[in-house]
Amino acid sequence: MNFSFEPTPAAIISIAAAVISVAYILIFYCGRLRRVSRKAASDDASGFMATEDLPDVSVVVYAFDDADYLRQLLPRLLSQEYPAPFEVIVVNEGQSDATSEVVNMLALKHHNLYLTFTPEGARNLSRKKLALTLGVKAARHEVIIAVDADTRIESDHWMHRMAGHFANPECEVVLGASRRDADDDDMRGRKFRIFDSTADSVCWIAAALGRRPYRGTSHNLAYRRRLFFDNKGFSRSLNLRLGDDDIFVSEIARGCNTEVELSADSLTTVLCGNPRRAYREFRQRSIFTGRYVSKRSRLLAGSCSVAFWIWLAASVSAIAYGLPSLLPACVVAVLAFALWIPVVLSWRPVLSAFGYRPMGLALLWYVMTRPFHTFAARLRASSGKVHNFTWG
Repeated sequence: MNFSFEPTPAAIISIAAAVISVAYILIFYCGRLRRVSRKAASDDASGFMATEDLPDVSVVVYAFDDADYLRQLLPRLLSQEYPAPFEVIVVNEGQSDATSEVVNMLALKHHNLYLTFTPEGARNLSRKKLALTLGVKAARHEVIIAVDADTRIESDHWMHRMAGHFANPECEVVLGASRRDADDDDMRGRKFRIFDSTADSVCWIAAALGRRPYRGTSHNLAYRRRLFFDNKGFSRSLNLRLGDDDIFVSEIARGCNTEVELSADSLTTVLCGNPRRAYREFRQRSIFTGRYVSKRSRLLAGSCSVAFWIWLAASVSAIAYGLPSLLPACVVAVLAFALWIPVVLSWRPVLSAFGYRPMGLALLWYVMTRPFHTFAARLRASSGKVHNFTWG
């Protein structure tokens, strides 16, 4: 075997590019993953807030003819082990008789459950934002926790975990995490959808942990009622159908007033009838509204994707320019192990924090191909932008 190596400039440059790419990925890409997993572990290990410090809470549930989902969600909300007063306000977009029946039946036993509707004549504004605004205005308590009806609460201590942060008077926003319902998704591409949605969450969660919050999830978001009105609600984005969880958060959240809660008790699950279609619609909407929020963290994520492909191109180039010597190939192999072992090990606790199993070698493929899926989603989003506006 030929291990002698007479370096050519091209081979040296290729190896140097591979080394720099690996270092960049280990520092920034794996660094973000470790930040999220450490926070999840820390929140799981932390105790509950003292009962006397807990604030009163109003949970605002947005529903769009979601009677079946409400049958699952409301009993779990109303049975929360939360020692302070709380109320649940369901705001139905429209006037579904099935939704009214579900809420009214439960309201006979639970006097802290209320139902309201959006007006039928509302036009040229986001009906979801209108529904949430009505819910916040109807709320009697200062702390608002907003969830969509297609949310599953996983723990009886969810409210305690989310609202406990507001015992600190400086806390005005709490960003919780949500996950896809993997057990209900048996369609092709299931594992990639899990990976992609988790990677998307890691991006904004890591930014918030770095004191640069710019986004949240409508399935697990809390804020002070006063802050909502100080910001004039959703007035700056009423022409957009969505944006209640990213544009709104980018407006109200700051490094000094925002906390992130990642304990297993605080995690929620997003339910959907057609996982593939729901995932595709979410990706396109988040890409569209992404133009209105901070681009710094998304540019960092994009630069890490570029770094992976620079590493691959530089590795192939180093082997090609190094022939017939096998030494460059050996260097490339060492760099590959130095790259992928930390990447896989960094992803394992993150996936575990979101309630998923490890993905094995498939993870490598998902990391490398995710930029192409994102590019395709951007093309679809740009071709259908009119549907993102209230007049579309």
